[in-house]
Amino acid sequence: MIAPHRMPGAVANTIPRVTLCYHAVTGRQGERFRRQVEIVARGTVRVTFDDGYACLLEASVRVMAERGIGGTVFAVAGNLGREPGWRMAAGRPEAGRRLMSAKELKALPADLFRIGSHTWSHPRLDRLPAAQARRELGDSKRFLEDLTGRPVVSLAFPHGAYTPETVDLAYACGYEELFTIEPCRHPGPLPMGLIGRVEVSADDPMWLFRLKASGGYDWMHHLRRAKRAVLGRQRRQRGCVAICPTAPTLLHQGRAG
Repeated sequence: MIAPHRMPGAVANTIPRVTLCYHAVTGRQGERFRRQVEIVARGTVRVTFDDGYACLLEASVRVMAERGIGGTVFAVAGNLGREPGWRMAAGRPEAGRRLMSAKELKALPADLFRIGSHTWSHPRLDRLPAAQARRELGDSKRFLEDLTGRPVVSLAFPHGAYTPETVDLAYACGYEELFTIEPCRHPGPLPMGLIGRVEVSADDPMWLFRLKASGGYDWMHHLRRAKRAVLGRQRRQRGCVAICPTAPTLLHQGRAG
């Protein structure tokens, strides 16, 4: 049975409707990011950073601190200080960039930045045996809490991949906020208390960033859900044909007779 969504009171009362998901933000993108932060400052938007790239320290952390805007950095506990150890899609701009070291992560201003978990090694949890998934979730949480001295209650699923079982494991490990990369607002249509996020880049044109930050990408979630339903139906139909390859012939013969 899936555990209910639990959140600390301070967060539950102030959680914004839109959560943005950045990855790397470089010094070259600093001015663009500053303009995006001005939009964030005028709304109820939450900012998160997946993986915890060291380049965030060049501009992002400073710009947000100047405006008094906080965020959540989801760190890959077993990969600190190194290049990502997981496979990325071709052309990802953050490929090859170093993640924050333990010292850098610990030095993030605690009054503005929360540390969240992105598991121990960034696997697809939906493809792991339960025992291994539990280690990825639990070891990361304990390590980051010991390192920073801060509670780690937020988790972002790597690749946005989860199952009802991994959600249950995450709650059992003590996480209270579970984030995906489904582009929808919270509270919203996601089950089990999951929080959707909209992927953004500092290179997004301003009109596109405004659209994302205002919740204008909710339609993407419904499109993805419809696509998954169609693909699932097609797979079931193919499975039926594979199991009963002679069925169409028999039906045809029956009608002919």
